[in-house]
Amino acid sequence: AGVAITVFGVAVLLAAAYGPLYARVSPLSPHPFAFPGAASIGGLAFASMGLLVAVRQRRNPLGWVMLSAGVLLELVATAQLYALLGSRSGFGPTWGASISVWLGSTLWGPGVGLLPVGLLLFPDGSLTSRRWRLALGAVIALNVIFVVALVAFVTSTMAQGPITVGADGQLAVLGSSTATSSGLGLLFIMAVPLFIASFVVGAAGL
Repeated sequence: AGVAITVFGVAVLLAAAYGPLYARVSPLSPHPFAFPGAASIGGLAFASMGLLVAVRQRRNPLGWVMLSAGVLLELVATAQLYALLGSRSGFGPTWGASISVWLGSTLWGPGVGLLPVGLLLFPDGSLTSRRWRLALGAVIALNVIFVVALVAFVTSTMAQGPITVGADGQLAVLGSSTATSSGLGLLFIMAVPLFIASFVVGAAGL
């Protein structure tokens, strides 16, 4: 229970940092993209539900999956805001802003990728047949391929520099057609359907 509470505490601290960071970023131009606080609220909700499950049913892996997803989403939301602040106002050290860009551009992959895993483990964390164990293995494999492709593309792009931060706090190239101009970018684009397929497999378990 102690570990679960500690992980949840990290999520709460990250959520608490979101508000002041957004207050610093929101007056800057262009205005931040997407729905303010959506990822942070969602992350805290997942972390809260994960804490309840992890404390009451310690052997249920669903609680830890939700806790992990919640912390990752909180970290992504906060990192993206810091990346925007660093790129638009020069706030903070350059290395801190660069790390935030990397975190905000990569960690959403595993964070969101845990959701179909949670769908397959819902509600008691057990897989009742070999079919669903194979489905879980497929989901994990598909997500690993996508995350590796995402991390490789982001890391290589930042290493080559210079970089442009989009209105969502990620590398702008992730949402651009120019992503296909490099081998790793093409690999990332090709991995996106696999990422989507993992959700289809996960939803089939409901």
